[in-house]
Amino acid sequence: MPPYLLCHQGLIRAWPSILVVSVCLACSDPAAPDGSSSAQPQTDRNVVLAFVGGSDQSVEVDATAPNPIVVRATGRSGEPRAGIAVTLSASSQGARLRPGDSQTTSSDGLASFRFKTPRTAGVLTLDASAPNAERVTTTIDVRPAEAVSLDLQLGTPLLRNGEITRVQIASEDRFGNQLGPSDVDLRVHGTAASVTESGQLQGVKPGASILVAQSAALADSVSFTVYGEVWRHSTTSKPVSLFALASGEYVLLTRTAVELRDAAGRVKLSAPVPADPGDLAVDEGRRTAFVSLTGAGGGANMLKVDLTTGAWATWASGLRKVGHLSYDAVTQTLITVDQDSTACIMDMATGSSSFRKVGFLPLTSAIDPYARVALVSNHSTWDASLLYLDRSGEVRISAGPTPFAVGVDTVRHIGIVSNAMGPFVTLVDLASGQKLGDVYSGSWPNEVAVDHQKGLAIVQHTFGRVAWLDLATQAVVASMDYGHPLLGIRAGLEQRVAFITPDPADRLYVISFDEARSLPDLLPSGTVVEAAAVAGGPFVAIATANPPGLELQRLPITSPSP
Repeated sequence: MPPYLLCHQGLIRAWPSILVVSVCLACSDPAAPDGSSSAQPQTDRNVVLAFVGGSDQSVEVDATAPNPIVVRATGRSGEPRAGIAVTLSASSQGARLRPGDSQTTSSDGLASFRFKTPRTAGVLTLDASAPNAERVTTTIDVRPAEAVSLDLQLGTPLLRNGEITRVQIASEDRFGNQLGPSDVDLRVHGTAASVTESGQLQGVKPGASILVAQSAALADSVSFTVYGEVWRHSTTSKPVSLFALASGEYVLLTRTAVELRDAAGRVKLSAPVPADPGDLAVDEGRRTAFVSLTGAGGGANMLKVDLTTGAWATWASGLRKVGHLSYDAVTQTLITVDQDSTACIMDMATGSSSFRKVGFLPLTSAIDPYARVALVSNHSTWDASLLYLDRSGEVRISAGPTPFAVGVDTVRHIGIVSNAMGPFVTLVDLASGQKLGDVYSGSWPNEVAVDHQKGLAIVQHTFGRVAWLDLATQAVVASMDYGHPLLGIRAGLEQRVAFITPDPADRLYVISFDEARSLPDLLPSGTVVEAAAVAGGPFVAIATANPPGLELQRLPITSPSP
């Protein structure tokens, strides 16, 4: 077998998408019996071959090329050579030559071939060679056919301003050829990002938008968000809790201080925390912060901070040990509970307090100011207490195993109790004090966030499930599973979003009350989240324990639309 055929076979094995076409040349006898010069091929070592037509085209797979392949035969001085037999042989069985694999050059030295491309996309290599002529080579682009499938993905749906992320396109034609970015039309709705020359996505300015890929009649799209300003400010001690004000300011509770920070995260004022803090509550209109001091025992275990002047004062609640706080600005009511089956209801307008007996080991409370009641979860007695704000008395409502968190819909006056060791939550009519029923939401329901506008509650479950509960119909309307444990949920009700912290707390999920959206790369690797909050502006504030500090991200939280 000739060496060049062995070489061609090697090319076939190494690059199955490359079609190799050989042009062979032979010379005829000087004259045919009828006296013509083209009856028999000539043999001449002074023939030069060249591709002069059809080699600069792009042809779809399994299609006849619009332009023929033209080979010219000339003498060493450039004069055309007629009567030269040119043979085209293809190593790829997919390429077909028309009318055959051999043509004889015309009087101007040209041999023309029509051909049909193989079904494999790639580079078609044309190799013109002959025993008595120097071999020449050229290439033709064989492109995929029209797409029959299209799937668009981004390296990340969240880009920093100026960042470039990889665009992944999975698309095939009917023969299984993969289409690349150059075969698909990419465009961005809006001005948040642009498509680079190499087909990647680059953030241009903060905003939410959509990237659309289209090929013929097929299209696919993916949502993405670009965020810009990021401020990182350290703290002297570990953050405990965070509250965002509509002004864009933030109240940050650490182990040693209550800090008011501006929209850029800078400290505006600071008040000391004299004992280990437990929980934070804020009266935004009156610019006052309240802190329970778990480390103060039965002494001065409550702290009040004026967020305008920085003045602070402590007082004794009368409870042996304080913990969770709930506050209502309408009635100026502050409630805390201790483990001795007691709730302390404090009227911050008058400074008076009242004590109510509740179930054993109360954990959390929530206030409905319009129904003038508070709902308290009693962890160890498997029930909840309904307390009246303007009169004494308690209504005990049966719940499920180990009630944990409570939430209230202040428009429909419905309370919700999560039963941490049961597969259901308990709903309560706050106006009548009657139990509405139990709703299955999934195993180990934990914390609750309530959307008053639509009457929805988002229930976070310990082992990764999140359920959307319609309070009016008492039914789960949607759910999703993160596949790993979750620690807690906090709501930004004005924006109707909730923040979920996973376990381990090395990222932050933002969930809409209408749709679920995860933002896993908000935080650098190794970060430990303590709290998250959102203010009136498009900023997410994240308090972190490792490293200790406050990080602000400019992040549009509204859903993008085409």
